Amino acid sequence: MPKIYPDQIFGDAKAAFHIAGYALERAFDRVETLLKGTDWQRVGEGYKDVNKFLEDLQLGRFELIKEDRKRLAKRIKELQPKATQRAIATALGSKQRTIGHDLEPNGSKKPKKPNENNEATEPSGSKTLSGEQAAKLVKQKTEGAAQSKANREEKHQAIAASAKLILANDGPFPLIYADPPWRWDHFGQEGNVSEAGKGRTPDQHYPTLTYDEIRYYRLGEDRRLVRDIAHKDAALFLWCTSANLHHALEVMAAWGFEYKASAVWVKDKPGLGLVFRNEHELLLYGTRGRMPGPQHQPPSVFHFPRTEHSAKPPEIRKVIEQMYPDFDDLTRLEIFARTQNKGWTCYGFEAGDPFAGLADSQELQMVRSSS
Repeated sequence: MPKIYPDQIFGDAKAAFHIAGYALERAFDRVETLLKGTDWQRVGEGYKDVNKFLEDLQLGRFELIKEDRKRLAKRIKELQPKATQRAIATALGSKQRTIGHDLEPNGSKKPKKPNENNEATEPSGSKTLSGEQAAKLVKQKTEGAAQSKANREEKHQAIAASAKLILANDGPFPLIYADPPWRWDHFGQEGNVSEAGKGRTPDQHYPTLTYDEIRYYRLGEDRRLVRDIAHKDAALFLWCTSANLHHALEVMAAWGFEYKASAVWVKDKPGLGLVFRNEHELLLYGTRGRMPGPQHQPPSVFHFPRTEHSAKPPEIRKVIEQMYPDFDDLTRLEIFARTQNKGWTCYGFEAGDPFAGLADSQELQMVRSSS
C-alpha cells in the first residue's frame, strides 16, 4: 500500500467537509489520524502550534448537533491535551463557553441544593414566572420570530435586486431547481451489467447523462458551468433517488453548494427497484454564500401521484415559489426542465432549449483521462 502523506489526509478531510452533513465521520476520521501523533505539524507549510492547526479545520461547516459537538470536542482534547478551548471552539464552529461546558466531566448543569428536609431544590437563582412575566416572554419570542422573517424577506429582496443589476444574457440566478437525467446501470446478481435490465433504464424515455457529465454540465448560449451561472448567494433544490444520493451530494458540491436539508416525495404506487420497489424520491436543499432560509417552511413530506416516467409534480415547483416569493423568471432557474414554466428561466432538452447540453470541458476531460 502506498504511503499516505499528511497533506493527502488533510485534503481528503477538506473534500469531505465540502459535502457538509454527509461525510462528517469520514472527515473526522482523517483529522483524528493527523491528531494521534505529530502528522498535523507537516500539513501544508507546517504547523508549530496545534491550536493554529485546529483553527484552520472549519468543522463548523457541518452545523454539528450537540451530541456530535461534545463527542468531537472531548476526542480532540484527549488526543491533544494542549489544545485550548478557544481553538476547539473555532474548529467546531462553536463558542468557547459552550466548549468549556462540553469538556466538563459531568456537564454544565449545577446540582440541585438539598433543603432542610433533605429534598432537592432548584438553585437559588431560579424562580417561577408569574402570568404577566410568561405573557411578556411569549410576546418577545413572537416578535423575535416576526423580525427574523422580516429580515429573511429583506435579504431575499436584496439578493434578487443584486442579481438583476448584473444580469448578462442569463444569470446569475439566486434560486435553482434541477432534475438531472441520471444514467443508470442495471446489474445482475453476479455484479455484471444486465442486458435484460437495460430495457427498464431511463434511456428508453429520454437522453441521460453520466455523473461526471452532470457535475460539469454547461448551459446557456455562452456555455457556463452551473457553479458559474449561480449567484454568489443562492439556494439549490436537487432531485435524486435513494440509490444515487451519494452521487447527488457530490454533484451539489461540484456546483458550489453545501447540503443543508431534504424533503421526500411519496408516490401513490411503487415502481421498480433492485432492493426496494421505489415509492419515493428525494429533493435535496443546499445553499451557497449568505442565502438565508426560506420565508415559508412547508412540511418535508409531499404526497402526489405519479404521472409520466420520472416527471416531478408541478405542485412542488409552486411550493418552492412560496418558499422564495421575492424571485421571478429573471432570478429563478430550472435546469433539465421538460417544459417552459411561467415565472422561471428554463433550460432542458425537452423544454426546447437549443443551448442546453454539455460543452467540451477541460475538467471533464481530466476526469475521463484519470478514470
